[in-house]
Amino acid sequence: SFLYFESLKIQWVAIIFMLSGALPFALYVKTIGKDPWAIVKNSQVRFFFGTCFFIVLFLTLWLYVIMSMDIFNAFSFAAFNTVSLITTTGFINSDYALWGSVAVFFLIMTFSGGCSGSTSGSIKIFRYQLMLLFLKSQLNRLIHPHGVFPVRYSGNIVSSEIILSVTAFLALYLLSWCILSGLLAFSGVDFEKSISLAASSLTNVGFGLYSTGEFGIMLSELSYINKFVLIAGMLIGRLELFSIFVLLTPNFWKDV
Repeated sequence: SFLYFESLKIQWVAIIFMLSGALPFALYVKTIGKDPWAIVKNSQVRFFFGTCFFIVLFLTLWLYVIMSMDIFNAFSFAAFNTVSLITTTGFINSDYALWGSVAVFFLIMTFSGGCSGSTSGSIKIFRYQLMLLFLKSQLNRLIHPHGVFPVRYSGNIVSSEIILSVTAFLALYLLSWCILSGLLAFSGVDFEKSISLAASSLTNVGFGLYSTGEFGIMLSELSYINKFVLIAGMLIGRLELFSIFVLLTPNFWKDV
């Protein structure tokens, strides 16, 4: 935990490296090789940094206005915890559960993730981009039923198979979250805590919506069955669902 370090300079160094780990590693090779501006021109990277910027701005204003925190400290705490959560690094530098009702916003950010081809877990930014482009295309078709509105991503037309795959992934992700939450709740864990634990394990974020001490105690007091449920959630989320769930289909074993 970065709660140990009092210097904000150390935490800003960590922010830089967490962001670096959340970018597509293939772009680093391309940047060093032929195109020094490859990272800047990539639409996924721009969308990722734009998302981080608006979330950090919102949390900074919240901490400054509502929590009466110094503006620089508010910006530093907002930036560190936002980047750590979105990149699924798992570090914290403050007890964000004491920030008031905005702490629930962390649950939404849990399902973000960094760029594809990075070290981060969760859903990944590019899937949200594709879904937003698909929704825009569908709205245009409702307005102009006879129009043709192909989904374009980074200048290329996205096939319907890819859109269907992304939609199925998001649906399966939410279904897995519901199943994990239900298993934890049925085994005696408080429902609100079940939702938080299931989200943190499935997305590989590593921390929940409770204070640091309470979250550690809660984990230590879980039964072995609950811990195995969380282990399963971490494995499913890290391997991006399909590779795990395909093992559960009878047709897979018939073809072996």
